[in-house]
Amino acid sequence: HLHASAERVAQYTGTSLEQGRWAVNAVVSRSFSVDGLGRALVPFADFFNDRPLAPATWSLRRAKNPNYPFTAWSLAADGQHLRVQAIEPFKASEEVTICYGEETNAEVLAVHGYIPSGNEADYITIFTSPAELVEGVAHIAATTHALQPRLARLEAAENAQAPLAVRPGGITASAHLVSCVEAVLAADADFEEFHEVFSPGAGHAILAPRSMPVEQRLELRKQAVDVIQRIVLGALQHMSPPRTDHEELCKAGPATKQGLAAAFRLSVKQLLLDFLQLQVDTSAI
Repeated sequence: HLHASAERVAQYTGTSLEQGRWAVNAVVSRSFSVDGLGRALVPFADFFNDRPLAPATWSLRRAKNPNYPFTAWSLAADGQHLRVQAIEPFKASEEVTICYGEETNAEVLAVHGYIPSGNEADYITIFTSPAELVEGVAHIAATTHALQPRLARLEAAENAQAPLAVRPGGITASAHLVSCVEAVLAADADFEEFHEVFSPGAGHAILAPRSMPVEQRLELRKQAVDVIQRIVLGALQHMSPPRTDHEELCKAGPATKQGLAAAFRLSVKQLLLDFLQLQVDTSAI
């Protein structure tokens, strides 16, 4: 959508596409959503650095404090002042950061021009829709049971639009994706037991069986993670080795376009590699 916006700006103003890109980036990278106001450009309020929060972290903080803000910025009661709130307490001399939103490394890089370190909100999409997930999992696992009821259940779920993605933080952080794969793999009788429950790891409701023996539950989880890891491995095999990106990053430097691109590719591969190394045990159920 940023490219499309740049094209419209260039066409409307009669300038080059490069100038249109600069203008859109200048606005998008410095503007933000303000409670009670909408999108705004406010000098000095954009000086704070970003610290993205995963949905699970935000959900936990909202549970502990119902008044936890949706955004860092809010309009004061008099309508004349802007308030900026840090995401957590800070000690003297520590940098005060705020959360721009639940942004992946790709989104932060595209909008703000850098890659955050240790971004818990990052994720990599494995399936773009429940339909693609059902078809893909059924193909990989060679399932023989009816798929339409499972697709209907996934599409009717409260958080059907949540990314079907692997996330940093282990299997529990990727609980939404894993649970959807489990629903496709489960035997017909077990599938009927799937219902929506809140997942602290995902930060929202996911599908899970009401009751299932621990051994059987563990085996289903292993099968689901194995399917995802096979997809992840296939993706990595089509990518260049990480050392290539390390070499390019060192050669170009972290502040250059080439260096940023290499750093981004490294972050993608590292997240996939981390998921590939995960082991399933009872703590992941």
